[in-house]
Amino acid sequence: MKKGFKTVIGVAIIVAIFAYLIRGIVVNWQQVKDFHWQIDYLSLLISFLFFAATQLFSVWVWLQLLKKFGYELAFGKLFVIWWISAMGRYLPGKVWQLAGLAIMGEREGIPAEVTTSASILTQVLAILAGFVISIPIVLAQKKESIYFLLMTVVFLILMVYPPVFKKWINFIGKKIRGIEIRVHLDTLSLLEFILLYGFLWIGYGVGFGLFVRGITGANFTLDYIPIYAFSYIVGLITVFVPGGFGVREGLMAAFLKDRFGEAVASAVAIMARIWVTLVELFFFLIAVSMMARRKDGA
Repeated sequence: MKKGFKTVIGVAIIVAIFAYLIRGIVVNWQQVKDFHWQIDYLSLLISFLFFAATQLFSVWVWLQLLKKFGYELAFGKLFVIWWISAMGRYLPGKVWQLAGLAIMGEREGIPAEVTTSASILTQVLAILAGFVISIPIVLAQKKESIYFLLMTVVFLILMVYPPVFKKWINFIGKKIRGIEIRVHLDTLSLLEFILLYGFLWIGYGVGFGLFVRGITGANFTLDYIPIYAFSYIVGLITVFVPGGFGVREGLMAAFLKDRFGEAVASAVAIMARIWVTLVELFFFLIAVSMMARRKDGA
């Protein structure tokens, strides 16, 4: 499929989903207007701190993964590389972030293939961990949920078996960047990284739940964690849609509509996207500042 056509499909999906969400808000504006919005600044502050701490932890986890490939950088340098490249996820194609990581990594002495391999491995491990975290919310839907649980268990057993994992990850590497990915992880290491990425999803989910509490006054409940993980992952694997735009918000709204009503749930999902983007922009600006200082000091 040509790149131009993929871009058109991605844009069409984003427009369609956001149009549906916004239409729901407009048509049911009275519901949104009458909703008792309660701004809790402390919850919003803690939400921001949870998202920020989790983002920093994600860079540290990536650093540990790079060590498995035999390379190591100072945390500050890796932070700059990660966040300067991170904005590429919002461009169509899902490869611009990888390209940015590869180029900036080479400048620090890390071969492009190593950086790309570690980045793809990061995405795969995050998806595996996210599926595990998502199990409770999927089971709560009841319909066919037991099949999802069984499929997930079988899938994970297969994926953490190194020979199978290596074949699968290489297939992805060749499809995305045309490279062979050398996985330096045994079964125990794979499980350790899946656990680390599980902690990441918990951090993001808690931040999301506290954000919802911060604008609605609703009690924080643990189901915000799998709701966020599942919505994010589906957006991530929807390859035609940059940054998971629309897909993530649509799923969040669907999970939250029984709690807040369709219109309010749609508004909350859109505001959550803006909130997370502000956190990412905060780190991006810090990374730009750090890079500028490094150039001035050179």
